[in-house]
This record gives sequence, C-alpha cells and structure tokens, in this order.
Amino acid sequence: MSPSTNSEDPIREIERQLTKLRRRDDHLAESLSETREERRQVAAQIRTLEANLQMLRQIAARRLSGDTVAIQAGTIADAAEVCLRQRGDSARLVELVADLQVAGKLLRSQGAYATLFRALSRDQRFERAPGERGWWRLAGPKAESS
Repeated sequence: MSPSTNSEDPIREIERQLTKLRRRDDHLAESLSETREERRQVAAQIRTLEANLQMLRQIAARRLSGDTVAIQAGTIADAAEVCLRQRGDSARLVELVADLQVAGKLLRSQGAYATLFRALSRDQRFERAPGERGWWRLAGPKAESS
C-alpha cells in the first residue's frame, strides 16, 4: 500500500462516521419535532377536559346548592335521599356518588362507591331498581313510614 492510501483510510472512516452521525441527528430532530407536536396536542386535550370538568362541577354545585345544608348535616343515607328526590326518586350509583362528592359529603376516593353502596343497602328507604344494573330508587311505602 502506498502512504497516501493509508493516510486516506482514517479520513474516509471519519467521514463515514460523520455521515452516519448526521443521519442519526436528523432522525432524532424529526422524532423530537413529532414528540413536541404530540405533547402540544395532549396538552390541548388536557386543557379541554379540565375546562369541561370544571363546568360540570359548577353545574352540579348549582343544582345541589339549595340542599347543601341538608346534605352536609345528615348521614350519607340522608344526603342520598335528598339527591334521589332531586333526580326524580331514582338514579345510578355513579350519579349519586358524583353529587355527594360535589356537595362535599363523600371523599373523592375509590372507597366512595363502596361507602354509598353499603349505606343504601342497609337503609330501608332505598331499594335497587329491578332489572336495571346500578340504579337505586326510594322505596315506596317504606320511605313514608320512616
């Protein structure tokens, strides 16, 4: 081999590595741009959902505002009765939990559903709506005799 060939080999090797690194850099820059755009989209969705949630909480709070004192003062079952009467004497457990959480009667936790379910199950004023999963209603004659 000639001396010029030996001196060109390291140069070519470095040029090849440089080309490879530039391609990788371009790819990373493209990925970063896509990631930033995706994060912008996710952030916009979060803002929209937060605004919707705030609006729904305000609506629920206004709907319950007249009976908030009654809800706060009594038991969980008493508060559920107030909410059921406002909803036309029947409602889904999920709706009752949301109402009671907005009113501050139940904590925002996984145990809230179990707490309300137990309270409704043990109180004679309430019964499950027959044939409808998750629905509760005020018991007819039992509610008047209490």
